[in-house]
Amino acid sequence: QYRCELCDYSCRSSEARANHLNSKRHFVEFLKYYLWQHEEKLVRNKRNVTISCLEIEDSVPSICFQAQQGRSVELTLRVEVSSESPFDVTLQACTLLHPIPIFSLDDPGGVSTADREVTIPAGSHYFITLRCQSPEPGKFRVPLAFKFQEGGAEGRLFTIVRYLEVTCYEDGGDDLEPLEPYYFVPPLPMLEDADRIIRADKVTNVTPQELELKLPLQRYELPKELVLLQQHNMKHWDEMEEDHAKLLLFIQKHLDDPLSESTYWGYFSTLLFLEEIQMFTDIRKYDMKAVPLRPCPTHTDWFVLEVPGLVEGRPALLKGDRLYARLSTCDMLEVLEYEGIVRETKTGAVWVSFSKRFLKEFVKGMKFDVRFTYNRLPLRLMHRAIAMCEKCELWNFVLPKFDLPSEPAVKLGRLTCFNKNVQGNSEQFTAVKNILLGVHRPYPYLLFGPPGTGKTVTLVEALKQICHIIPSSHILVLAPSNSASDLLAERLLEHLMPSQIFRMYATSVNPNKVSKKLMKCCNYKPNDRSFFFPACEKLQKYKVIVSTLATSGKLVSAKMPLNHFTHVFVDEAGHSLEPECLIPVVGLMSPWEPSQRGTGGHLVLAGDPLQLGPVIRSKLARSYGFGVSLLERLMELPPYQRLENGHYNPQMLTKLLKNFRSHADILEIPNHMFYEEELQVYADERITSCMLQWEGLPRKGVPLLFHGVCGRDLRESSNPSYYNPEEAKVVVDYATTLLQGKSGLGVHIREEDVGIISPYRKQVLKIRTLLEKRGHGGITVGSTEEFQGQERLVIIISTVRSNPNLLGNDFRHDVGFLRNRKRFNVAVTRAKSLLIVVGNPHTLSKDPCWRRLLQFCVKKRAYKGVHFGERADQIEDLEQRFAMAGIVDEISPEDELVFEGRIPITQKTLQEEPRWREEL
Repeated sequence: QYRCELCDYSCRSSEARANHLNSKRHFVEFLKYYLWQHEEKLVRNKRNVTISCLEIEDSVPSICFQAQQGRSVELTLRVEVSSESPFDVTLQACTLLHPIPIFSLDDPGGVSTADREVTIPAGSHYFITLRCQSPEPGKFRVPLAFKFQEGGAEGRLFTIVRYLEVTCYEDGGDDLEPLEPYYFVPPLPMLEDADRIIRADKVTNVTPQELELKLPLQRYELPKELVLLQQHNMKHWDEMEEDHAKLLLFIQKHLDDPLSESTYWGYFSTLLFLEEIQMFTDIRKYDMKAVPLRPCPTHTDWFVLEVPGLVEGRPALLKGDRLYARLSTCDMLEVLEYEGIVRETKTGAVWVSFSKRFLKEFVKGMKFDVRFTYNRLPLRLMHRAIAMCEKCELWNFVLPKFDLPSEPAVKLGRLTCFNKNVQGNSEQFTAVKNILLGVHRPYPYLLFGPPGTGKTVTLVEALKQICHIIPSSHILVLAPSNSASDLLAERLLEHLMPSQIFRMYATSVNPNKVSKKLMKCCNYKPNDRSFFFPACEKLQKYKVIVSTLATSGKLVSAKMPLNHFTHVFVDEAGHSLEPECLIPVVGLMSPWEPSQRGTGGHLVLAGDPLQLGPVIRSKLARSYGFGVSLLERLMELPPYQRLENGHYNPQMLTKLLKNFRSHADILEIPNHMFYEEELQVYADERITSCMLQWEGLPRKGVPLLFHGVCGRDLRESSNPSYYNPEEAKVVVDYATTLLQGKSGLGVHIREEDVGIISPYRKQVLKIRTLLEKRGHGGITVGSTEEFQGQERLVIIISTVRSNPNLLGNDFRHDVGFLRNRKRFNVAVTRAKSLLIVVGNPHTLSKDPCWRRLLQFCVKKRAYKGVHFGERADQIEDLEQRFAMAGIVDEISPEDELVFEGRIPITQKTLQEEPRWREEL
């Protein structure tokens, strides 16, 4: 396979390779690369010619200035030929190397406007007028090239380049400039291991835990040898010891060989450890030195520790987490660390309890070095699950090989759905029927639910039918997050009695975040203000238990009777790690034999493998496939693949096809890119068409708006997260306009109808602040992850990343989090009636997903904002501009190495575009 890094182009045939290398697209990308790589040489004043700006003192390499949005700014450029020059110099061309209408040039000889030439005698100068007027705020950087020739027609040709760099600002309004310039804070040297740790006093629960934990949970400590191998990227190194070489060989076999019964434990245990190593590295970045602890105002035995960045999840601390504090002095014979337990999290601070010894020795004004830790409990539960998988021989759940005929769990006559809409939806009805029949056993049943196709409705119908048709059933309903679990529990409460449902929360959950509806059927004791786990016998009386995957590990530890749960449902299975999915399965279910009769052994995985997958920190673990969920992996195996007729086997998998959420234009691109154009528009037209006449639309009748903004991606203080002030203002202006109810709206827009998505935490916080200033704090603003499974009438997306250099190369400017197909799919499929995207079209066009959406909006005349031309037209125009400016004449034969698609890694590349730059 051939890959051209310049053009982000891949092909497999030599003919396609040759065609690409000879294409105008490749030639123009090479010219852009050449311009960047040789910028220092091109911007240099040379051969007795100097270019300056009368109004700006320093104009090399850039002429930087500001302009108020909508107002014209005029500058004078001076081209001066030194009196020491032996020749007169002819100015042959003065041209912008990128067409952008905010700039215009004018000169008395018509060089910049009429393709004429002007000779400048030695010792004289020539003036060119530059005007700038932008209707949009933002930052723009465009190269302006001057082509010269010394003496007569045979004289030497040369080119000088200046970058026009303008920041167009709004008059007045909200000030979103950085509070202080961004500065990189190098990580503190990692604190050395303590000689002794004084453990914190155990937190005594006001409410005794009734659930007896009978199955020990091992520690599954991180092997030091694996840490060493990870430091060498799981590869051999010089002077490697024999034991380490043997271990590496063993691990590589498990990681590289196809997943099987013999490699399963080794594969996932290694990846879990690699992930933990990265978790350790990440959390230790937040070590603190010489910080004070002060007594808590409400609890005499607690202390307050201020943690900068806590609001932004840097670090993310929860109730029950551990931290360790040591005196910030260097002259101790023995380094003592005091373990602290997080009791409460506040805005920018945590309340912590320590041991009685710490209370005795604490003196006001003491300074401490503090290190944070991560919660190992989920990791330990996952280690136990994969270890027990082999012991319990539950391979059919994770390694199904071929179809096994199984006896139906029930005899179904004519099935009548409680929800009449499900009855009339062939895919939903098929899924409910086959979940009830259970002929998928001993394998899991997969419910593939693309966006807006009613996956949750289907699950609720199936659960209600099981309760009705199989009175002896007991159901465990799970999801990877509390929000997803709460959604399922609340939907079930609409159809089942509260006495039948038990929502089981972890003790670390903040009770203030639990809805009043769920408080009536959960494990919270109001008098004690804490969560508790009832005894096993009490739990068995409930028909349905709803929990997160991690919290369900309590049931395994309690040795809940095997097969008490006849059905186990995992929603959002595509968003969970495979070992995480197994936590409730291993220890609660036994292998189901195809010859067995009756009910039991039902495992249903629901989700969408094309939406957000598991959150993985370790790049090394991700490279070995750790980011592939159980749902996604199973869909690649024979029992779940499409049949010869192009359909899935409905006894094993159902793909829901009817979209009840979005307008057809909003669904068009994701349907084509991800769902093989199988999704059908079934949304209520009264809802999806209510925004079609809104005055803010570039084209009425099309509920899409791509607003091009060449903003700035900034950072402030020590926070590495990006934000874009120009985009933030545009986003908030749209939200405010919609809430004000301007003409053309077919419905009254409330705050809860609008959702704002941005991939960067800092942008989320800036937008929230602006909305609160305008009295609209009720609008949900969050990351793509926070919106998975949600929908809004209107979705506004702020993409943040923006390259002001309009001739930037694809390989130079990374679009960061945006270059993620699954994240794109989730973001653009949340909207029912209106989707607004705010971003830099020149930057976003580098990514294939965003480029498709941008092109669709341009085609539909749904684009507004900064000038953006079609790519094919740009290529023709850029080629002509570079030729006119004489850039082509500058190229030497050795520069053409890049025509093979190879980009030399120069010191400039390393300094300006480090690939390891942290993105948040």
